[in-house]
Amino acid sequence: VSRSLGFSLRSNAFGLVRALVVLAVVTAVILAQPLLSGAFFQSLVVPAPDRLAIRRVLCAMLVAYALEPVCTYLYVTTMSRVAQDFVSDLQKKLFASILSQGTAFFDLNDTTSLLSIVSTEVNTVADVLGGNLSRDRGLRAVLEAAGGVVGLGMIAPQLAPVLLAFIFLTSVNAALYSRTTKGLFARREIFKLKMNAGATTAFSNIKTVRSFAAEGHEF
Repeated sequence: VSRSLGFSLRSNAFGLVRALVVLAVVTAVILAQPLLSGAFFQSLVVPAPDRLAIRRVLCAMLVAYALEPVCTYLYVTTMSRVAQDFVSDLQKKLFASILSQGTAFFDLNDTTSLLSIVSTEVNTVADVLGGNLSRDRGLRAVLEAAGGVVGLGMIAPQLAPVLLAFIFLTSVNAALYSRTTKGLFARREIFKLKMNAGATTAFSNIKTVRSFAAEGHEF
């Protein structure tokens, strides 16, 4: 896995650098949006609003809200391409590794289990990588949370520790929940794998069983 990841990173080095730059820009834009909105509303409540200042703030807001979807698209497409290359390389190496095994390996492992490793489990890795590209998780969430704490510390130093404590408690709660449910999900996948293996064996051998009139022993 580490070799596949290293190969994918080396082959997409330029795309990764572009994605990180775009991620930094989109994070700065997202953090600037509430500041610009606050500056706009603040400029409206003053006794003699400066029209030039209002226009500048509106232009900055327009640029910020226009850059966010563009940068998000570039970041998601670039990182999705890297993730797809990594999963494709991992799948090829797993398939080649299974084919290189001896005959005894295939006697100990049924076809359904091997197919599950090559297809289902690799696709699970792809889902995990793709799921962490959204705004509410992964690297984007970490950067936005850190930037939000820094920005709040500059604006209201008294509230920054409260937000930092809230983020810490939320992270601990999510980690504990994931650790608690990990075993349950693993047992469910193992049960599904055994169930699929049993059903596949029964369906593939049903003709042989019926030809010897031994179908009653199967149940």
